[in-house]
Amino acid sequence: MTTIGTVNEDGQNVDLYIPRKCHASHRLIPSYDHGAIQIAIGDVDDNGVYSGTSQILCISGFLRSQGESDHAINHLCIGSGIIRGKTSRQPKWLKKRQAEARKKFANKKRR
Repeated sequence: MTTIGTVNEDGQNVDLYIPRKCHASHRLIPSYDHGAIQIAIGDVDDNGVYSGTSQILCISGFLRSQGESDHAINHLCIGSGIIRGKTSRQPKWLKKRQAEARKKFANKKRR
């Protein structure tokens, strides 16, 4: 197991501050970045019960101020398998609705 920071002879961490790193931009998050967030996403089993473990995501204040944090969180969650990405397949009800809308539009054009 790797340790972060300075460790004394007893194996205890002696650093007062360990900087975090943004998972999306891979930049260090300074201590004065008050817009930065840290989100813990809990892991669940097949029945939807919390398993006691979680995955932590850190997002810098810069990304949040640019309005890119929601995209970054989705991208990271898709990459780690927490959520599924978009599929190109559309639901049947949506295909049916779009076909009806095309017919209505075509009928209006003919008149």
